[in-house]
Amino acid sequence: MDMDMGVHALITRTFSAALLPLFRLVCAFLLFLLPPSGPLACRMHRAWHLASVRPRWRTAGAAPTDPPAECSAHRRRLLIVGCGLSGVQLASEARRRGWRHVTLLSRGPLAVRPFDIPDEWVRRHFSCALLPCETAFFGGDTYGERRAILARARPGGSITPTAHDELTRAAAEATPQVDVHEAAVVARAEWCARSEELVVLLARSRTSSSGTCCAADIKREEGEGEQGGRPLEATTTVRADAAWLATGHHLDAALVVPLSTLRARRPRPLHDGLPELTSSLRWDEHTDLWVAGALAALQLGPDAFNLAGAGLSAARIVSEWGIGCFGE
Repeated sequence: MDMDMGVHALITRTFSAALLPLFRLVCAFLLFLLPPSGPLACRMHRAWHLASVRPRWRTAGAAPTDPPAECSAHRRRLLIVGCGLSGVQLASEARRRGWRHVTLLSRGPLAVRPFDIPDEWVRRHFSCALLPCETAFFGGDTYGERRAILARARPGGSITPTAHDELTRAAAEATPQVDVHEAAVVARAEWCARSEELVVLLARSRTSSSGTCCAADIKREEGEGEQGGRPLEATTTVRADAAWLATGHHLDAALVVPLSTLRARRPRPLHDGLPELTSSLRWDEHTDLWVAGALAALQLGPDAFNLAGAGLSAARIVSEWGIGCFGE
């Protein structure tokens, strides 16, 4: 079997090495003859690009599940910071790649729900009537009230019931070993050069009365520690050979580099990183810039972060542009 795979790889590599240059030559000749703006020329440009990409050949006989070089015999312990859906998916990939001990760290208790937003915000896309959640959000007197509703609707990372079942089965298996630390944060982390390992000290995380870790708790804990005043008390020590981060990102329009020049010339109020936009998601009435997706959550609602929010954004923006824009 190994010999057959080696011969097949050799034949394929020789065949491609001989024909790819000829194919690129034909593409170049056709591009010279075709009109530059025609549809066929566009397809030939794409074919030229695909033919110019060198394929990555795998060593003959290597299985897709073979562990990479980073996962050698002396490096089998992995720490994943963050236990939302991305963290669980990373754990599954780490097990597939051969890591023998995977530890997941969750800031709060595991949140298991079908969607990352409350069900009522999902149901609104299938209802013609205005739901109470929409009335409370869009009927708010201030943008601050909307921002507070967003924080409650999206308290943090969550996992689907299917992902939770997969994580439970993985934790029950002896090899590879999977550990989950809930309601814990990193108090300190340092690299030990002598033993060539990462030593991480964990501390208990504060949670709200609902059992989830709210935004205020996160900000308070980030301000504590060695540089923020009262240090966190370490309760557990985790040793790992590598760490993967699945902590998400901080959504803040002030940190978006392309908007820095615009904000300097045409500033807009921000509410915990989210800008005030017009009803059509325009930056302001005098700027031809529209904002879609998560940064438009104050105008769209908690589902602005999802594909449904992308559809709502497109509908609002196109409604102001008008059908005639596409015919010009």
